[in-house]
Amino acid sequence: MSIEAVRESEQIVEQLRTVDTVDLDAEALRAWIRATVSFIDKYSGSINAWIERTADDDLVTRLGAHWLAVFDIAIVDTLVARDLKYPIDPVISAVVLRCLVSRLPETARELDPPLSESEIIDLLAETIERGFFNKTFLLASDDHTQ
Repeated sequence: MSIEAVRESEQIVEQLRTVDTVDLDAEALRAWIRATVSFIDKYSGSINAWIERTADDDLVTRLGAHWLAVFDIAIVDTLVARDLKYPIDPVISAVVLRCLVSRLPETARELDPPLSESEIIDLLAETIERGFFNKTFLLASDDHTQ
């Protein structure tokens, strides 16, 4: 299962590398989020074993460490491709983004009532766009031009 997960994860990483973050392509970002959430749902057992280093086989542990590193590097590459309005630590940001896409869907499904899959994707996309790619919203109460 882990070898299959690593192979599929390579596709997720390549898909992330195609997201244009300089001129933010929101649809490509959402497609990546959907694919990543699906991947994490499908392989959560393997991913947890990789993160917690609880696999019985050393090869599985090494494959997992490799995947986590490649995934985090792809996130870092994506984050630093864009001039941000504020300084970030790209490595910490990559870990935060990875945790966000892996844990938020699980938590959102535990709400009463649970969020739908499309609501989860919307929430993740808005959070990532606002938190990592400088997307800001002008609230009606903040509009001082009126």
